Amino acid sequence: MIDILSEINGVSGAECKVSEYIKEMLDGVGFDITEDGMGNLFVCSEKVENASTVVLSAHMDEAGFIITAVTDDGYLKFDTIGEIPAASLLSKRVSVEGVPGIISAKAVHLLSKEDRNTPVKIEDLFIDIGAASYADAISRVKPGDYCSFDNDFYRLGYDYISNKALSDRSGCEILLDILKNIDTKNINITAIFTTQKNVSSRGMKTALHSIKDADLAIVFDCVEVREKELFEYDIMVLMPNISTDPRCSEYAKKLISAAECCGIKCKIEAADCITDADIFINERPYIPAIIAAVPCLNKNTPSEIIKQRSISAAVKGVLKLTEGLKNGIL
Repeated sequence: MIDILSEINGVSGAECKVSEYIKEMLDGVGFDITEDGMGNLFVCSEKVENASTVVLSAHMDEAGFIITAVTDDGYLKFDTIGEIPAASLLSKRVSVEGVPGIISAKAVHLLSKEDRNTPVKIEDLFIDIGAASYADAISRVKPGDYCSFDNDFYRLGYDYISNKALSDRSGCEILLDILKNIDTKNINITAIFTTQKNVSSRGMKTALHSIKDADLAIVFDCVEVREKELFEYDIMVLMPNISTDPRCSEYAKKLISAAECCGIKCKIEAADCITDADIFINERPYIPAIIAAVPCLNKNTPSEIIKQRSISAAVKGVLKLTEGLKNGIL
């Protein structure tokens, strides 16, 4: 399923295709599914009295681009949506609302010596869709159109996989797999598939208007790892940056203990960036929140790399945690 999820285009603000696929995958599972004005999906189990309530969350959007202008020559100028390293963009394939293109720059032999030694900047790049003129280009695309990486899902070695949007859609697959397998007899589950995480977590900020109380929130995401040994962990359990609630550390340790019972290698750390869990803590400080993160290389590029077993590891760990409920209490 992760191969299909990662290949669906869903830049922040245009997640509708991802949302439709998720709803198809949940058809017949037995949860109540609703959608708010921001496009957030709420998937709720039947209410169990005197039982713990756990909020599970993953975001549907991916980092991408928006077209800002069309030049007289028929090239497309663009800006990024989300934090995308400019160095990863040159010569990459993209899709502008279904129109194929290539991210390009001025030919190297036309650059001055100084420019050749200067890191590439977003404003120096453009998208070539093979248009002969402004009129030709504007007949196919227009400013305001969304643009995604156009890459292929592929496998590296035994367990590694690569594609665009893996750092986003791996959380969606984890949450889908949990919803298909979790026993809700002794627990209340509210799952949220959020929008626009890459744009200041707008989706989560809106979604929290519908969340008044819970005993725990677990946010599924990816974490960029820079040290090779950290990539050997199956999952990273992260603490939100702004949390001072000791229960966050308590629940993080409980999740790690549950995961290790399943033979899963994991590590606890503080998050190195703002996540939806920080939004949760900020808006609902009385609800402890933790992050179950999949280690990722080349995050927010067309060639992200994760381990496929990290997805199943996060699923097993959370299911084991909820199985440990006694009389519906975490």
